[in-house]
Amino acid sequence: MFDTMALDLLQQEWAHGDLKPGNIIADGGRLRLIDYDAVYYPAAASFTPDECGTPHYQHPRRNKELYGKRIDDYSIAIISATLRALAHDPGLYRQYGSKDIFLFDPAKAAEGRSEACRAALKIAADNGDAILHRLVTSLHSPTPEIDGLEELFSFAVSGIDSTGSLTPYRHGYLWGYQTSTDITAIPPLYDTALEFSENLAAVTIGGANHFIDTDGKLCIN
Repeated sequence: MFDTMALDLLQQEWAHGDLKPGNIIADGGRLRLIDYDAVYYPAAASFTPDECGTPHYQHPRRNKELYGKRIDDYSIAIISATLRALAHDPGLYRQYGSKDIFLFDPAKAAEGRSEACRAALKIAADNGDAILHRLVTSLHSPTPEIDGLEELFSFAVSGIDSTGSLTPYRHGYLWGYQTSTDITAIPPLYDTALEFSENLAAVTIGGANHFIDTDGKLCIN
């Protein structure tokens, strides 16, 4: 439900500015945002915001000068990564969570010194959860903006939106799969990705080997 709401938000022209659990209400099977004090919208692009969101869910470099459509990127990544990690192992909260820190401390995550991030990366690798691995890795971003987030959440919510054969392709340090017409079917998620054979492809996630099917779903752990 959060990923669906996040994708919808990423596709809008505005941004909430203060995404955190306390500003999200579960209402009749859907999620609803509240508290728009830090909102960005195009007509206010030249203004200076009064606040920059709650620090526990914001990148350390978030400040009043960073005001635009992408201000929710880091908050979306940190909340989704937290929910996915806790779905695998709820005990992570007892180890790393607190009243203020949901699971990942942004300051430690961005600097690459988060024990919670290291634990979540291992869980993602062991369980073949490429989306969790990509999200946790993105928390090490040097900037609040995270490239490819809309593409990632589109895949997380809807899966592959194409038919036909899929071919591995490389983007930066990661591999994904694209169609014969160079349309991305599976966004860059894997350390390595081999050709499909008998509807299975071998991929590597955080050093662990897995097989996915042509729907991009984990088939053999």
